[in-house]
Amino acid sequence: MIERILSVRPSNSPEEIAHHSVFDGEKWRKVPGVLAVRLGMTRTEDKDAEIDRLFEKISQIASDRSARQLLKKLDDCKHKLYAVKFHLRQIVQEINRRVAAFERNHSAASGASVEIANHVLIYETEAFLFQVKSNLDLLVQVMGHVIPSLKSFRTFSHSGAPGTPEYAAGGKVIKELRSCGKIDIANLFDSQRTSWIEEMTIMRDTITHYSGLRDFHCFVEEPYRGGGQVQIHYPTMPSGERVDAYCGKIYDQLCGLYRSAFHQIECLVSGDTKDV
Repeated sequence: MIERILSVRPSNSPEEIAHHSVFDGEKWRKVPGVLAVRLGMTRTEDKDAEIDRLFEKISQIASDRSARQLLKKLDDCKHKLYAVKFHLRQIVQEINRRVAAFERNHSAASGASVEIANHVLIYETEAFLFQVKSNLDLLVQVMGHVIPSLKSFRTFSHSGAPGTPEYAAGGKVIKELRSCGKIDIANLFDSQRTSWIEEMTIMRDTITHYSGLRDFHCFVEEPYRGGGQVQIHYPTMPSGERVDAYCGKIYDQLCGLYRSAFHQIECLVSGDTKDV
C-alpha cells in the first residue's frame, strides 16, 4: 500500500491553534474549530526578482482598473515564464554537473567517437521549448483582453503550412493586429518572429508531431588520439549552437518581447478602462 500522508517532526514549536475568530459586529470573539484554509506561499529562494519586476507595472495597472480577467491571465504568463527559467536553470546545472564529472575522473574511449544520451538534457530542452511556445500563446490571450478582435485567439496561430515559403509562426495573429490598426504591436511580433520565434516554433513542432529533436547532440567525445587529452564537444542544438547558450538567449529574447509588448499593452489599458 502506498502511503498518502507523510508525518514529520518540525524543528520548531508552532502554536497549536484549535479555534478561529469571527466578528459579531462589535468585537472579535473566539469560536472552536479551525477554518478550512490553506495558505499558498512561495519560498524566498524560488522567487525571481527580474521576472517579478517585469510584471509589476502592468499588473498594477490592471489591478487599479479592476481588470480581473486580464490580471489572472498575467499571473498565468508569469507562471509560465518562471517555468522557462526553471528549465534553463536545470539545463545549465546538468551541463555543469557533467563537465565536473569529466574533469574529475573520465575514462576515455578509443577508436570511435562516443555520444551517450543524456535524458536530463534531452527532456529539459524539449520542456524548455514547450514552455516558451506556451508563453507566446498566453501573451496572445493577454492581448485579447485589450484588443477585442484577438479575443477568439487562444494560440500564437501560424499561417501557411510548415515547411513551405508561406509559413509564418504567428502569422494569423500578426495579420489580425495589422487589420485592426495595431501596427506597432504587429511589427514587434513580426520582427521577433523572424529573429527567433520561427526557428524555436519549428523545433517545438518537430517534438510535438514526431519524436525527439532532430540533430540535437549531447556530449560528443572524439576518439582518443594521444597527447594526454581527449576532446569532448558541449551539447548542441540542431543549429550547432551550444544548448545552454541557445536557451539563455531565447529566455532573454522572450523577456524582451514581454517588456516591449507590455509597454504597448499598458498604453492601451490606460486608455480603456473596460476589461473586455
